[in-house]
Amino acid sequence: MNFDHLFATATRDATHPAGLIPYDCQRRLALDPERGSRQSEIPTGLGKTAAAVFLVRDSSGGDSHA
Repeated sequence: MNFDHLFATATRDATHPAGLIPYDCQRRLALDPERGSRQSEIPTGLGKTAAAVFLVRDSSGGDSHA
């Protein structure tokens, strides 16, 4: 499962039955192997929290890169 599919699956609801498409900054944050070594400067309202959920999942042994 790739990140876009994982993100869409995790963001499904009654309003968005197919889920949401991640912003480029969310994709870069989730897939960047150096993500823990620097501060993210992403503007308010562009999905930092949604992307962070996947960072926590990945760091706990999940595979968001498959």
